[in-house]
This record gives sequence, C-alpha cells and structure tokens, in this order.
Amino acid sequence: TFDDCYRDNLPAARVLAEHGLPATFFIPTAYVGTDHVFPWDRNLKRMPNLTWDEVRDMHRLGFEIGSHTVTHANLGAVTAEQAEREIVDSKAILEEHLGNRVRWLAYPFGGVNNFRRDWLPLMKQAGYEGCVSAYGGFVYPGMDTDILPRQAATGFGSELSLEVFLTGSLAWYYACKRCMGLSVPWQTSVPQEESPEGTSAACSLMRGGR
Repeated sequence: TFDDCYRDNLPAARVLAEHGLPATFFIPTAYVGTDHVFPWDRNLKRMPNLTWDEVRDMHRLGFEIGSHTVTHANLGAVTAEQAEREIVDSKAILEEHLGNRVRWLAYPFGGVNNFRRDWLPLMKQAGYEGCVSAYGGFVYPGMDTDILPRQAATGFGSELSLEVFLTGSLAWYYACKRCMGLSVPWQTSVPQEESPEGTSAACSLMRGGR
C-alpha cells in the first residue's frame, strides 16, 4: 500500500504492474492536482502531487485506489460533522473521478489514537468494506477486520532479512532479546514494532510460562 499522493507513486505503480504485483494507493483528494504541501514536507525539496489523470492511469494499470480522507485529517481529533465530510466526501470524489467503487479507507497518520471507533458505523454506511491503520504488524486469522493492521516497509539489509521478517519471526525474536536486556541488531533497517501482547507472550515464554 502507498499513502498520500506523491507523484513518484506513478513510476512505482508502473514497476509493480510490470512484475504483476498488486497494490493499493490511498489518496487524500484535496491534494490531487494541487501544489498543496503536507506539513511535514514544508522544509524539504518540493515533491509534486499526482494529478487526476495520473491517478486514473494507476487505476487503469489495475491498481486499487482507496480513500485517505479529503484533507489528510486526524480522524481521532475531529467532530462528527468533520468526520462525515472527510470519510464520505473523499469516497464520493474518488468514485466520480474513477468511475469505480472505492472499497477501503486508510485513516491518516495511522496510529492508535488517530481514528475513533465511533466512526466505524459512518464508514460502513458510506459503503467502505473496512479501513487500515499504519501500525500493528501482520493480519492473522480471527483478527478484527474492521481496522486492519499494516506494517511499515523500511529498508532491509538482505533478502533473507526481508523473508524472515515477513514470517513474523523477527518480532518474537526481538521481543525475547529485549526481555533479556540484550541489544537488537539492525535498529535502523528492520521495523521494531510488535504488539504489547506479543511482547508479553514472549517474555512469559522466556520465564517458562505457558
């Protein structure tokens, strides 16, 4: 998945299409075709936003386009009226430009406190199948599917590191090392997030628990 609407998403989409790899691009509609700059980018070299023609190009390549609200709003800190506008209007705008149903919402910032579960009925009424966060790791059987977790894709030192990481093994391994007071290697290249439950379970196992 790709969030926001940076123009470099288009060449990424073309490479993915060349290799037959699926992806979803989550778009904040108020930024498309504008010079709007995200607050965290203001002191950086300007990164252009996608135009609507480019968003349609990605859709024609076979990729799913999802909502990232209208203004990249923090849905954990808005009123009910603002939440409705951000969630409902963004979907309608995307569907008007794409001529296709929008199924998924990625709520901006993606943290635990950046989305209120109070908005889930509104999301379902708007016609979304679900939404995704930006924390929590992997999707496992039996999980709550209303808000799916995601795992940040940062740099990896080798293909083996990536393959082991994708099994979920590294989260347990690192949790065990932390419980033992040991340092964790590849601090800057391998994501360190794991659920509190995973850490607690790992520590319990290290102590001989069940």
